[in-house]
Amino acid sequence: MKQLCIRTKITLWFSTILIIVVALTYLVILSVSGQIIQKTIRDNLILAVENNVDEIEYFTSVASADIDESLDYYIHYGDGYVQVDDDFLDKVNQIYTSLCQSDGSLVYGVNPIARETATLDFLDSEVQTITVNGTLYF
Repeated sequence: MKQLCIRTKITLWFSTILIIVVALTYLVILSVSGQIIQKTIRDNLILAVENNVDEIEYFTSVASADIDESLDYYIHYGDGYVQVDDDFLDKVNQIYTSLCQSDGSLVYGVNPIARETATLDFLDSEVQTITVNGTLYF
């Protein structure tokens, strides 16, 4: 290094510092983008659930529901019937929404990872995560 001229030394030091700054910036961007993607997925899930909650009603008898010319689904549940409106989105943008009983049994919809989620308990107002075959599910 003593045989290099001052211009070459300054260029090498400057290049090294720039490479370090670029590498640190790249790491920060990757970290933040991962967090933003996770937040976006969680927000989309919450929005889908909130929209679908408005599409479900419970009736004590079918007579109290207007089933004439209706495209809605009626499911016998307990002592009455659950009406699932035709606007209920059970799959949109790879977000699966389903209706389940408190014991986890499926009432309506699709759960592609039902076997893996059978051991999870429902928690009120909390988004849970589970990893299945290397894929993170909310």
